[in-house]
Amino acid sequence: MSGRSERLTPNLVFVGSFVALCAFWLLWWAALYPGVLSPDSIDQWEQARSFQFNSWHPYLYALILSGLGRLWNSPSTMGLLQVFVTALLISWIGRYALVSGVRIRWVLLCVAVYALHPQFGVYNSTIWKDVLFSTLLVAEAFLLYQVAAQRVEAWQPYVLLGVLAGVSVSLRVNGIINLVLPAALLLFSAVRRRWIVFMIVSALLGQVFFGVLLSRAVHVVPARFQMDQIRVKTVGAIYRLSRPAPSLSSEEAAVFESMMSRDLWYSAYSPSYSNELFFQHFLKLPEVQDLTVENLNQSGFYAEWKRAVVGAAIRNPGAIVRDKYLQFLYFAISRDVPLMNVNSVEIYGPKLREQAYPYLSAVLPSPRIPRLRAWCIQVIDVSSGGLILGQLLWAPGWGVIAYLAMLVYAALKKYTATVLYISFVLLNVVFVIVISPASDYRFLYFATLALFVTPLLLAAEAQGIDRQVSARSSQ
Repeated sequence: MSGRSERLTPNLVFVGSFVALCAFWLLWWAALYPGVLSPDSIDQWEQARSFQFNSWHPYLYALILSGLGRLWNSPSTMGLLQVFVTALLISWIGRYALVSGVRIRWVLLCVAVYALHPQFGVYNSTIWKDVLFSTLLVAEAFLLYQVAAQRVEAWQPYVLLGVLAGVSVSLRVNGIINLVLPAALLLFSAVRRRWIVFMIVSALLGQVFFGVLLSRAVHVVPARFQMDQIRVKTVGAIYRLSRPAPSLSSEEAAVFESMMSRDLWYSAYSPSYSNELFFQHFLKLPEVQDLTVENLNQSGFYAEWKRAVVGAAIRNPGAIVRDKYLQFLYFAISRDVPLMNVNSVEIYGPKLREQAYPYLSAVLPSPRIPRLRAWCIQVIDVSSGGLILGQLLWAPGWGVIAYLAMLVYAALKKYTATVLYISFVLLNVVFVIVISPASDYRFLYFATLALFVTPLLLAAEAQGIDRQVSARSSQ
């Protein structure tokens, strides 16, 4: 191969991978047009078009959707953005692996997995904050890998890491861990400490801008009861999972049982979701319905409720641990296929119209190619229907096992950058499970998105170490 061809190959592979990924994923986008939409998606579209934001959903996602919606009055624009950004990220990682000495056949195989896997086609067409958040999280993990593997001395990657951290916190609350996690992991690498400090400062400044200044500039209205989904699930777990019985003070028991009976706390609890306790019972309590954002902090009932939850959690740590263990099992085996929401507008349409959503017409399903839509839905049905195939393609449990196996191998080989990359992903998984009141797989979509490039990064680091050893041997 000539020197000219060698120089062109990584760039050609990058462009070819990007085009191929976009081509496959745009078929899904066209089939599911204007996108896979749940009621949450529709609510964010309404915020985007009305330019009236609240903090129940991340305002930043709605703000981006608002900008895109002004170019084209359709939530499908977010699907296009997600397709292009994700294709760009995977193609760039493939190019990096190729430049690092990984054989082109493995790079192309990796790209083919992403192109053909139905999960990526569907999720990139789904209007959920979790999709864009996952892409940014994998980009952050890859940058972390790069600075550790190459011991980067330029300031730009550290600033970019900080900016990504600030953005990720504003897209999902569990992103807050990433304000400090990359810096903490880099302490175990050979990166200079001044760059780690620089990255922390950039992350904090990014959060100040996105989390405070920009949110105030667009007048984000605080939402009520954002943490109460976690609180009601905690109390339900204490009543259901404490052995032999919940340990509660008389004040705590009085607060909880004035809201719902002991039997209702017990029976309505689910380790995988807090919806029944929260939406069907907690929000319908008279004392809760009377609360507004303005009088929330002045409410004696609400203050007693928060204190009682904290005290009960301290008294019953075993129930909390059992709840999170069961939630992890649900996460591991759940197959949260967004197909259930493909027709959510038809299902929820009458209710949504009663609520007078003025922009609802833009989200009504109108596939550009009906036959393609039917074929894509059939692919989802087949791929998610079987026990083995469904678990393999749509459940994250086996991916965690694969991560742990690669982590052990990388640690034994002293592949520091790969260890940091996998640790970053897995610690985010743990943090999601700890703070999340539900077992929706979409919360862990980033783990699957980051999985199939991990062998490439492991091989790239191995090639780099081999070159270093050969260079020292030849001296």
